[in-house]
Amino acid sequence: MTTHSEPQGATLFSSFVGSRGASVFIMCVLLIGMVGCSLFNRDSKPSSLGETMSGYTYIPVDPTKVQIVPGECSIQYSEIGDDLSTKQKKLLNLLPDNAVRTSMELSDFSGKVAYGISKVGTTGLAYRLTADYVNSDTVNKAVWIRRTMMVHETAMTYDSSGKVTEQKDQQERSPVSFAEGSLDDNQSIGWFGDKRKTSLFSDNNNMGKTDRWRTSIPGTESFDVKSYPDTPSQAIRDQLVKDKYEEFNVPIYVGIGLRIVAQGLSVSGDANISGIGIIGVEAEAKRLSGSLTVQTLGVNSQAVASALPVQSELSRTTAENAFVSIGSIKAMLHQPETIKIPRVVGLYLPFPGGKPLVNALISELSRNPVTWCPHGYLNKDKVRVSIPIP
Repeated sequence: MTTHSEPQGATLFSSFVGSRGASVFIMCVLLIGMVGCSLFNRDSKPSSLGETMSGYTYIPVDPTKVQIVPGECSIQYSEIGDDLSTKQKKLLNLLPDNAVRTSMELSDFSGKVAYGISKVGTTGLAYRLTADYVNSDTVNKAVWIRRTMMVHETAMTYDSSGKVTEQKDQQERSPVSFAEGSLDDNQSIGWFGDKRKTSLFSDNNNMGKTDRWRTSIPGTESFDVKSYPDTPSQAIRDQLVKDKYEEFNVPIYVGIGLRIVAQGLSVSGDANISGIGIIGVEAEAKRLSGSLTVQTLGVNSQAVASALPVQSELSRTTAENAFVSIGSIKAMLHQPETIKIPRVVGLYLPFPGGKPLVNALISELSRNPVTWCPHGYLNKDKVRVSIPIP
């Protein structure tokens, strides 16, 4: 039992080292420090609303399948494994990158969702903090995105004396370029870059003019996403451009990993939601509520399943147990009996966007799985025949 006279750090150290070993304790310290390091930087300048809403951040996704293309890739899925007697290639040797990544998803009363790291919550703020430890490779996937919004258009016709002779109003869904920026508030969408377009006309020798302008309607933003297994032909590209699609390269992270997710609501204006460990402390102090989830990404075995914690409530103790579990499972990744299957574990959002855009991207990744070939095994001379990994 912890006494008031014994330092908290010494108690945790003796508990962890005595029960799990020093290596697991060190892993916990590293993860907690990386996920919740902003606790020690309380005077840092907070992100502005524009920065928070801008995207340009890591987005964790539920694990989805990837494809290895035998015609294009000289290694097959059956050749990846830990059975050295069959000269299999170890999956971990094909994944060059190791990282601990965090992502904060924030939702306000209006339902607007933004992605970014936040230090201090507000009352009623819905949060979802994800901490990922991943072994991964990066695949740049070309996607075509069309951004649309409901737009209110007004056309006013004047006679030569300036009197309004006719006014027409209509609403329609129209493509909006990413260059227009965020349109969460009422903003004018210009014609040829201007807020208003004026055209002159002559009717029975009476001169007049018509002014037209458009205004975006908040909360109507939508995205259409398309992707192709091969580079699209010039005819397809021309049609996409005609249909107002814009091309982007989205970095996709393929590999295996471990994930901790804390989500819930802040019930106090001074709640700190900067890290998993911090959230556990805040939950015990009744400054926020929520749940905790520990998940494996493409990793499984009997020992792995046994190491997963069964508690779902959010508290300081369950947060500590989650990190201990992650440290234990991480040590099993190199064991031959641990099953490891590459999965899409996340993506990087390289342009502005919120929940609708992320959902559209994830939906497209599910419809058209990512193609992955380990570095050094690409064979460009072969014909591509897509075969999904089971």
